[in-house]
Amino acid sequence: MKKISLSVIKKNYSILIIILLGIIYTLFLSNNQSSDSFSNAYHSLWRDRLFSAHHLLYNALGYIILMPFRWILQDRLLDYNPIFILQFFNIIFSVSSLFILRTIIKRVNRNENLLSASIFFVGASFGFTRFAVDNECYIIPIFLSLLSFNYIQQFLRKNNYKSIILASLFISTGCLFHQIVIWVFIPTLILILFNKKKRYILAFISISLIIPIVYSLVYYFEFNSFSLLGLFNYIISDYNSGLAEMPILKNVILLSGISFIRTFIQVH
Repeated sequence: MKKISLSVIKKNYSILIIILLGIIYTLFLSNNQSSDSFSNAYHSLWRDRLFSAHHLLYNALGYIILMPFRWILQDRLLDYNPIFILQFFNIIFSVSSLFILRTIIKRVNRNENLLSASIFFVGASFGFTRFAVDNECYIIPIFLSLLSFNYIQQFLRKNNYKSIILASLFISTGCLFHQIVIWVFIPTLILILFNKKKRYILAFISISLIIPIVYSLVYYFEFNSFSLLGLFNYIISDYNSGLAEMPILKNVILLSGISFIRTFIQVH
């Protein structure tokens, strides 16, 4: 029995690393939350500005997460610091992201040492850890993007129609949780276009229409009117107002070039 248990653990210790990282995230939940983290929690708690254009659904999801706690604790909810509740849910999505990443890598290479090292370097990296333990709006888009990659990978292996539908659904939902996911959506769409099969392309594009549909509905109910110019201005409103920042193009090009060279050297 012990031999079987040790054998199972040896073949799956990347799972133990994910669980350990989840425990570490929980034990070291950030007590030094960013201003965005407090802002997101405030909007979710008081239903003020539930729909922020550049992360449209994040505050609304936070409101839904807090609803049962509001019913149970009522006026005592503030005594339990609701921002910690939202941070804990971010940890759940962080750990789920690592499990999906493990699945994606395992389809390519089943070597447990590689899996474990990959999971550790991603899960223990500063960028991922920082957002995993705070109430920032990046972890859920990462989770949805990885989920989409998972189904794209399945599609490439099996040419499965269901995989295209799910990939489009998750990447489109990711765009609704943060606009930055559009830079993941575009290459995913290009990949589907290279397939050249019209039914796959139509399925992907049809489902991705939920992005403009949801934005249009939110815009209409927020302003009780609708126009294409108004909708466009609403979509970029957080950038125009300074609530969100667009990276300077030359910095993007420079850093992308450096990252490409570094990645090329690491891989080879």
